[in-house]
Amino acid sequence: MLDRPNARPGTFQVLDLSEGKSDDFQALWRALARDSLVPNHFFEPEFCLAAMEHLGEGQVRLASHSLDGKLTALAPFLVERVGRIGPKVCRLWTHDYLPVGSPMILHSEPDGLKVLLENLVGETGCPIFAPQIDDPLTAYLQYNWGGLLEVVAEDDRSAILSKETGPNYRREHLSKQRRSGLDRRYRRLAEATAELGAFKRDLVTDRAGIDEAVEAFLQLEHKGWKGKERTSLLSSPSDTVFARTAVSAMAEQGRAAIATLKAGDHLIAGLILFINERSYFTWKTTYDEVFAPYSPGVQLLTRFADPLREQGYPFRLDSCTTSDNILANQFMAERLLSHNLVLHGEASSVHAKLVAQVIKSKQSLKKTIKGFIRRSKRVRL
Repeated sequence: MLDRPNARPGTFQVLDLSEGKSDDFQALWRALARDSLVPNHFFEPEFCLAAMEHLGEGQVRLASHSLDGKLTALAPFLVERVGRIGPKVCRLWTHDYLPVGSPMILHSEPDGLKVLLENLVGETGCPIFAPQIDDPLTAYLQYNWGGLLEVVAEDDRSAILSKETGPNYRREHLSKQRRSGLDRRYRRLAEATAELGAFKRDLVTDRAGIDEAVEAFLQLEHKGWKGKERTSLLSSPSDTVFARTAVSAMAEQGRAAIATLKAGDHLIAGLILFINERSYFTWKTTYDEVFAPYSPGVQLLTRFADPLREQGYPFRLDSCTTSDNILANQFMAERLLSHNLVLHGEASSVHAKLVAQVIKSKQSLKKTIKGFIRRSKRVRL
């Protein structure tokens, strides 16, 4: 439990995109990212600034708290209505491409989280909606927050948290039938692609290699069902620029990797990852649908880290998905808990309670619609 109730005041700031891009602020931001209590690659400067510029439509700003010349907390946010005519709320920013909402908190100054959010309530005059907050931060706020705090939803996502090697992990957590089927399809995939060249897995980590691999990834994703349904990154010019900029910038800092499954020079499957020491965070995956019967995306997801895990240190892979993600749930046995929170400075705030109720209703409706769509369409793995 993080209990530091006697917070020192420090300095609270709200910055726009241009201010966030300054070299001095980015240096402080990177230092915070390196020592954040709960890692969140989606709020690191290289990724977050690209998202603000190309996806934020000018509405997203940065809330920060600093103390003794260091950033102690940071989160992007925007003020919006809950629904078209609903009450206004200050929402910590998540997006389809930014799936984890945990603010960055300096490990040695966890008070920064409370001070940041208290000031944000005062600055905007709105309750805070904080989606996808990882469990350690929720626990801290539940213990230390002085006003209204309501958990409007609880979710978990798949992960691998293990010292076991890849084969041992699959033996422990997959049934013999599923494991045999996976291995059989892997052998057949190698046979089916033999005429294209040598069959190989690789983890690309160098900047030049990543830039090249990103282009191949984008083209392969656009060629498949996502391109047909116009949900691929290449379907939107702003999404395309964002993806290229963000991944390249993360690679420049040594924080990105692309796992590939290839036959010769032909990309069979690709997986974009972000790295924090020995922890890996999945972002986007794609595969060549010609070889769909062999489950190439699944093969890559379950096998890309085998060489890493054979080095003997603990391995962590965060799926960065939701609890109903079929693919991740089948092959990752551990769970990471997160919550959607509504916070306000006044325990009796009618405004905050109304926001919480509207958000609950919207989430329930969204879950119902998503379940209907999932049942009515075939699942693509």
